Amino acid sequence: MDFALRFPVDIDAVIFDVGGVFTVPSHLRIGAELAKVGIDAPALSHASVHRGHFVGIRAFERQTHTTEVMGIADWENYYQVLLQAVGVSDNDLYDGFVAMKALLTHPTLPEHRPSPWSGVISENVLGLQRLVEAGVPVGVVSNNDGTAPEQLIAVKVAQVGPGPFTPVSVIVDSGTVGVSKPDPAIFTPALEAMGVLAGRALYVGDTPHADVRGARAAGMAVVQLDPYNLYSGWDHHRVADVGVLADLLLR
Repeated sequence: MDFALRFPVDIDAVIFDVGGVFTVPSHLRIGAELAKVGIDAPALSHASVHRGHFVGIRAFERQTHTTEVMGIADWENYYQVLLQAVGVSDNDLYDGFVAMKALLTHPTLPEHRPSPWSGVISENVLGLQRLVEAGVPVGVVSNNDGTAPEQLIAVKVAQVGPGPFTPVSVIVDSGTVGVSKPDPAIFTPALEAMGVLAGRALYVGDTPHADVRGARAAGMAVVQLDPYNLYSGWDHHRVADVGVLADLLLR
């Protein structure tokens, strides 16, 4: 997986997604929901959920080989793949699917706080810290539910400006601005807040259908996080994690 851009020669800022970049669904929250309906998940761990997330996203891409927006049916396929990754038996998949959908579909409801997307991907958080400490301007653009700033603080990843965690310049949440990736308009508030031209910004996400497609439409460079090398042969830049990206940008 090769990535050619450098900082500061080619780009002026890096903008990140949230889900699949800094967090995946929490294995603790998943385990609690499955236990409520008597389902055993013998392979459940942060690592198995991490892999299940990426394999679940890839299953959608493999099924359609498209970069269209994921719909409800596609997320249902994602839930099933994630359940299989944590060891749920075929006989329990339907009941597990109902539990997963209830957990992950409506995270803004009071009974779902904190967000179920709270399994922190530590190597990516450390990579983010390295970039900021090296002076790289950093922002966030996320398809989310209006609570992305609160989520990033809750999982001890970042906040806008000074604070206890990594400072970023801006956090743009689709639930707040009313437009979602892959619509390129979602990137405009972040670019304007950072004073960066689209052609001088790099976007980092985990999906071709929303992140690669959306960033390209906005005129930005883009790199996909592909820790399991699931997208060999696709026509976009990929790296394993943000630590690797930091190595490449800062060398």
